Amino acid sequence: MASPEDYNAFIDNAFEEHEGDVVGFIDNLMRLINVGLPENLLIAAKNRLQEETDPIKAIWLRFLIARINARKHQNHLIPAELEGIPEDESLPKSLRMYAYNLIAGMHIANAEYDRAIECCRKGLALSESSNDPATIEILNSLGECNFNLGRYEEALDFLRMYMKAHEETGREISSRAYNNLAVIQGELGNAADAKEAYKTALEIERKARNPISISVALSNISGFLLTQNEPGQALDYAEKAFKMMKGVEDHMALMLALINLSEAHMMLGNLEAAIEPAEQGLFFATNSNRKVLIAEAKLHNAVLFAKLGRPDAAERLKEAIEYNDSLSLERQPDSLERAHYEYARLVDPKTGYELLLKAREVARTRSHMPSFKIILKKIDTAIRNSPANPKLPSGKRSIKRKSSRRRPKP
Repeated sequence: MASPEDYNAFIDNAFEEHEGDVVGFIDNLMRLINVGLPENLLIAAKNRLQEETDPIKAIWLRFLIARINARKHQNHLIPAELEGIPEDESLPKSLRMYAYNLIAGMHIANAEYDRAIECCRKGLALSESSNDPATIEILNSLGECNFNLGRYEEALDFLRMYMKAHEETGREISSRAYNNLAVIQGELGNAADAKEAYKTALEIERKARNPISISVALSNISGFLLTQNEPGQALDYAEKAFKMMKGVEDHMALMLALINLSEAHMMLGNLEAAIEPAEQGLFFATNSNRKVLIAEAKLHNAVLFAKLGRPDAAERLKEAIEYNDSLSLERQPDSLERAHYEYARLVDPKTGYELLLKAREVARTRSHMPSFKIILKKIDTAIRNSPANPKLPSGKRSIKRKSSRRRPKP
């Protein structure tokens, strides 16, 4: 592992190689900690900041510290690190733009997409060139925000602008961009285009030989296959993704691999095999401090508990659904409709019927994907047969149904 002294030399080199390009400077140094812990780079950046007399270089170092804190999932530290930079009219506009984008990234991590968009708009108002690297980064953030708000066409437009700007400026298009493209295409029902983009992302990361990024790319393909109701293939990719993370600490990447691994086992009926990766996935999601990941992991674990017939399944489902609802998300986690469906089977008919209606509303928005089409059919059947369904003949509504509560396993 490189020492703080080594990283200090790397910082010197980055200043020299990327003069006038703060985005290139930051990206260059962040690539050094793609594998391993970022603490020594953080120490070097903080030490260098204390000694730096050049005000512009000092701001670049503050940006670097903010990015490292984001990498460490300590987003609450970012505002203090960037305090005063976005509003300082004496600074170059590109620096103020980049600061707004870093703050937007913090809001994205906290699922505060409207606030993130507002930061992006303030940043773009300062843009003097569509090919300014700071401007290009804001386009990516806007794409991510619109995607999470369920505005897939708008997200695709921003992503295409982002990728086009990279081509025009001679910058390499990252695997992350292709992954985002794949996810959007999947949501739009373009499965073939999504699969192609996922494969491109994986090829890029394999060439870079970065285990974390390769793992994320494999997990993304696994997640896509799960939506296509191909759990066998998804399991294979999830296992490969998890193996890539041996000896590597990245909470988000680990969570993705583990939840997909658990989900694949659950879809294949291997419920016992799904337990350990589900619990580990929730642990890493919680430590990532990314609320959307936490919501997905909570919902997945709760659904698994229900399928296992655990006595606290109803409590788990209630807590997971309430946590997810507190985020006011437009694009819902993949497990939400199943959580509503399972919870509906464990409560009174009236409450269950209301839960099923909510589940159907979510499932209909993504029923073009095979796995969601399957759960939608189950939900529709449960709604038709619910004793609380006002359209059910009165004679059938009066029939007392058997309790759907499962007996807990010993």
